[in-house]
Amino acid sequence: MGRRSGAFGAFAAAATTPAKTGAFSRFADEAPGDAPKVTPVRTKRNSPAPELSLDEVRRLLEELRTVSNSAKFQKDSDELRRMDWGAFKKREAVAKLLSIFWKATLRKHGFSIDGAGFPNLLQVVKTSGKSAAVRPAFWLLGSSRQRGQAPLRAALLMVRQRAPPILRLLVVLVGLAKSHEAEDGHESRQWYSRIPEIVVLDPSMSSKELKAKLSEVKDATSHFGPARRAVLLKPGVYPHDMWIDIGYYTTVAGVGRGPESVVVPDAWVSNDITDQATNNFWRSLEGVTVTAGRTMWAVSQAAPLRRAIVKNELWLSHKAGYSSGGFMSDVEVNGKLVMGTQQQWYARQVSLPPEGLYCTGGWNYIFQGAVGLDKKDMHACDGGMTEKVSQVSGIPRSAEKPYLVFEETSDWKIYVPKMLKNPAPGAIGKDRESQIDRALYIDSDVFIATPDMSASDINRGMATKEGMLLTPGIYRLDEPLVITSSGFVLLGIGFPTLVSPPGRSCLQVTDFLNDVRIAGIMLDAATPVLGFYAEPLLQWGSRGETDARSAEASTGVASDIFARVGAFKYLGLGCAPVRANTLMEFNSDNLIIDNVWAWHADHDDCSNFTMTPNNNEQEPMLQHKFKSDKCWSQHGVVVNGRNIIAFGVAVEHIIDGHLLVWNGEDGQLYFFQAELPYHSRLNLESRYAAYVVPPQVFNHFGVGIGVYIIDGHPAYAALEISAFTDIRKVLTVVIGKQNQLFRHQVCQVMLDGSRICHQPTHCQWARCYLATLPHGDVEFYTSGRIRPMVLPDVHLLPQPEIKQRLILDAEKRKEVSVDFEDTEAETKFAIKEDQDRHPRPNQRFASLAMAVSLPLGAAALLLLAVRATFIFLRSRSDACNDDEALSLRQTAHESEGTMTVTLI
Repeated sequence: MGRRSGAFGAFAAAATTPAKTGAFSRFADEAPGDAPKVTPVRTKRNSPAPELSLDEVRRLLEELRTVSNSAKFQKDSDELRRMDWGAFKKREAVAKLLSIFWKATLRKHGFSIDGAGFPNLLQVVKTSGKSAAVRPAFWLLGSSRQRGQAPLRAALLMVRQRAPPILRLLVVLVGLAKSHEAEDGHESRQWYSRIPEIVVLDPSMSSKELKAKLSEVKDATSHFGPARRAVLLKPGVYPHDMWIDIGYYTTVAGVGRGPESVVVPDAWVSNDITDQATNNFWRSLEGVTVTAGRTMWAVSQAAPLRRAIVKNELWLSHKAGYSSGGFMSDVEVNGKLVMGTQQQWYARQVSLPPEGLYCTGGWNYIFQGAVGLDKKDMHACDGGMTEKVSQVSGIPRSAEKPYLVFEETSDWKIYVPKMLKNPAPGAIGKDRESQIDRALYIDSDVFIATPDMSASDINRGMATKEGMLLTPGIYRLDEPLVITSSGFVLLGIGFPTLVSPPGRSCLQVTDFLNDVRIAGIMLDAATPVLGFYAEPLLQWGSRGETDARSAEASTGVASDIFARVGAFKYLGLGCAPVRANTLMEFNSDNLIIDNVWAWHADHDDCSNFTMTPNNNEQEPMLQHKFKSDKCWSQHGVVVNGRNIIAFGVAVEHIIDGHLLVWNGEDGQLYFFQAELPYHSRLNLESRYAAYVVPPQVFNHFGVGIGVYIIDGHPAYAALEISAFTDIRKVLTVVIGKQNQLFRHQVCQVMLDGSRICHQPTHCQWARCYLATLPHGDVEFYTSGRIRPMVLPDVHLLPQPEIKQRLILDAEKRKEVSVDFEDTEAETKFAIKEDQDRHPRPNQRFASLAMAVSLPLGAAALLLLAVRATFIFLRSRSDACNDDEALSLRQTAHESEGTMTVTLI
């Protein structure tokens, strides 16, 4: 067949191509190609269509007939989006021809010409020069954008069922034209048009308009205010005089396919009013290329930098102000990466130029899957402390955060990246689209939630869609949001904040789901402190028995989730104290935890404390009495699931329990930062630790573990781990006092309850390091084979000494003890059936507890006071004897050079 030419040739090629079946909304199999840009032809409103010569009309008419006779149009055809819109060189001719055919054919089939909307459509066809087609089937079937076109839509539906091919072709052409409405009405019908918290910018806007919108966003937010904002940057190159100052609770995201599609001159975060960056929380930047000579990203926790290209230098602090970050992933830096005053930082899949790392201070930097990091830079940054900078060679498995994409050819989508095993090091780059697992169309696949909806409305909406976009705002829930289907994607933009119902979770994920994604949300506790029990703010899976479904499933990814407990005015509780037993609990297996922060507030807006440059020193913060000090928390993060990998976990100020508890087998944690509470003595006197792996856990790996304590009270130990836990690069820091505030850095707890405690290998000022720790090793014996736990290399750190190797036969629930020096000697030991060592009250008990919690509130407080007094007296009475026993045990351990593991 010869090549078709002219205005409709490209459409004919698409229309005769075999189409994929299924809902028209699914175009995710392959990304649409970019259509050529066409300069729009501007015409005045209601101007008549230009006259056509008789020869032009005859030629177009003949071509249309030729095409329509052979075209087999299917409304679900993916090929429509490949139309060569550059072929429409005579838009006016097409408009005139459509007008003639439209009226004549409708009359022929007995339809009256209502005219409602038709002149507008014709005008759009005449003036539309935009190159992209936006899914005509939604126009044909009547989407929410075209509710004002009901008479015309009804006619089209009837025509679609009875008309010959030529009329169906005309209907599609008109639908395509309608999808690109006139510029004065298109934006008003977008999904975000009635959400003022979402600001969508376009490079075609004037510099004045861009600056005004960005200024409004920055001025709206505050440290503990209710305002939430999202700034979405459409693809293109933005004016050179536009700069983006990113404030609290603000997402700035380029919505191109990759960061190279959105080019901005500058986006930055500098020191706040205190001349520090230690309070620069809850903001994010992603999906952009920044061309400034120096990009400033002076942030602390909960401020991720993702999918970015920095053309020149990237500075992670501002001047000499302190900073306490931070997280970045999939970032390319073409100039120097200047760490500045950052205390700690985690970077995954970053690309740096040669000699691209520069730092003068800092405590704990982890680079995983990085390109361009050389030993010379690492040694220079260490400043003689070889554990400051660590490079982890590989990434066992990971998945990047889902993100919004705007495409001219198919409108708005959510791209969902693949879960990858051992991804290539460095920023993803131009191979990004090959790593997209699926795309969800905003129009059809995604439920758009707004803060004025009830929790039940949101749950009903979630049940009918494949994903949910949680838009900026405060969601005051009266029941938990519950994810019940595999493959579900929950993406928040603008730091949407879920406020928990009393005693209940903010968000729950049911058991045995596959490939669930949750990203970009905040969780706030609102259970009164007198309540008896509160469910985790995030509960991923239940604490029930697991089965084969759980073991085989790849259950999902939690990205950029930030939970907190504190007294804040916007909660509307009159600054009353609240509680959270556990802020985040992960019970399902095979999860990926990707940047989370659990925070018990150490300051708030309910306590007459104002941040100024003069009162942000340690003394005022340490001595001031905050309402949040009366709030209650037990654990920040609890991990019960098996085979869970975490990248970047931070927990701070939990007052009545361990900060992180990892009960699940085969866990891996890359980068941990904790700050022990300094407004309460209860935690430290009760010997709670920042990082706990119970003695019954046989396989756990952690690297880059930093635990801090501020001037005040001594801590018993920073970490309490099992004898089989492989921990590398442990850092403890005492801020404002001598390092002896930590009695022990790490304590290994044996199965019989005995302990071996360790001191750091070396200290500098108040910073103390422990590179590796001798431990027992476990390999699982399954189907006649030993399955070792595969771990990436950690450069510049010595390999830990293995004192004893155990082989666990998981099928028979037997353990085989093999001496590491004599592998022929085997002794079998029986092992107890695996039990849930930390049972949680069931739902019935929880409901009953909530029913009686208020009458028993006073009694609960009294019991709590008695318990605290008892713990305090007990710690005072046995401190000397216990410390002496531990010292003797540690001395024996060091002298014998062996470790004995007693199996129960």
